[in-house]
Amino acid sequence: MSQKSTEPLSRAFAAQAAGRIDEAAALFEQTLARDPQSVPALVSLGQILQGRGDLVRARDLYARALKIERGIAGLHNNHGAVLVAEGDDTAAIPAFAAALTLEPANQLFRYNLASALDRAGRPADAVAHFKEMLAREPGHLQALLGRASALFALGRWDEAWADYAHRHRQHWPEGRRPLPSPPWCGEPLAGRKLLLAYEQGLGEQIMFASHIPELRALGASLVVECEARLVPLFARSFPEVTVVPWQEPWRGEVTTGIDFHVTIADAARRLRRGTPGTPAVTGYLKADPLRAAALRARYGALAAGRRIVGLSWHSAGVNYGTQKSMPLAALKPLLARDDLFCVSLQYGAVPDTAGLHVDVGIDATNDLDAAAAQAMAMDEVITVSNTTAHMAAALGKPVKLMLPKAAGRIWYWFSGHAGEARATQDRASGAAHPWYTTLRFYVQGRQGVWDDVVAQVSADLGK
Repeated sequence: MSQKSTEPLSRAFAAQAAGRIDEAAALFEQTLARDPQSVPALVSLGQILQGRGDLVRARDLYARALKIERGIAGLHNNHGAVLVAEGDDTAAIPAFAAALTLEPANQLFRYNLASALDRAGRPADAVAHFKEMLAREPGHLQALLGRASALFALGRWDEAWADYAHRHRQHWPEGRRPLPSPPWCGEPLAGRKLLLAYEQGLGEQIMFASHIPELRALGASLVVECEARLVPLFARSFPEVTVVPWQEPWRGEVTTGIDFHVTIADAARRLRRGTPGTPAVTGYLKADPLRAAALRARYGALAAGRRIVGLSWHSAGVNYGTQKSMPLAALKPLLARDDLFCVSLQYGAVPDTAGLHVDVGIDATNDLDAAAAQAMAMDEVITVSNTTAHMAAALGKPVKLMLPKAAGRIWYWFSGHAGEARATQDRASGAAHPWYTTLRFYVQGRQGVWDDVVAQVSADLGK
């Protein structure tokens, strides 16, 4: 290659190092126009486009580079990362495996491979790689949390809970919130005051609140700390406990006169050892009965004898929201049925859509008490993985939960421990959830495709 032909490439690297990314991209393009087989240009431009979200072109550039040079571990890893971003974990597995073969000690490559294996429904293989990571680097936080997800899927609950407890290290250097009371590790609770401390998102707080009656049955006097939007609902549902909102600085109720504290999820660890067991209560959340009755009467008049079904299709979750959500158009088979009166339970803005009733008087984002009353007014709730799913199931309403096949599927949405066959079994059985007795799963047959899920839900509505 001549000095003239290498000049754009040298300038491109200089621009990239200086942070002038647009200029660098243009110069890499110039290099490829002159020399389509320039692996450095293919890889570098692919990285820029990958960072911009142009996954299709980035994947194409990496594939072209791999046809020329297969000995670059980072190239295989980048190719795998693009495939993961596109939702194809199965295709990403050999890419990450190739990267790891070239650099067996690279913890990032092994983590990426293990995570893809777990998401692709191969938790046992994932556990083996997470174990290898921990042998090389004991205490590796992401390996511990990744292994926890895979162990839950395998039904190895005691081991999974132990790994899952390391999540606190993400927020607190000592692995626990620095409260003055000691952590509860299963000591007798009769006559003791226990703080059930705030943790995680709205859905998790609702799900793990199912353990409040069990803790009360052990003789504990409870202070429950939760997100402020949940306080009215929790206070009505558990009148025998003190419910306070989480805030900073912490309220005196969570620091004074407490014998033990435990986060709301760690309470599940103490009460659900060995196996998930069965839910202790059904319909443990209590909506405002007058408000729910008024909404039921209003919707009943509009439904004119049709079945009243609540729908929710979007998750605003930061980590997995996109993978858990479906377009509203995917629900058209339900909206088109003349035997259903479909009510939006979706929080946030909802477009005007034929067949969907939107109650503008309900602010499901900020007024969770109103959202609970609305869900209670339904005959049945059909939703993706979001707060609506937890809310409706905790109220004891029949819930049909539509889930992604693997990527975006949170560890606690499972019904069996059959590894690769787990998703297939879920779709076939519609089995119950360990915490929610009225919830049934409907899992994608193919990642990102919702048609089969909606079709199965529609078919089951007629049963």
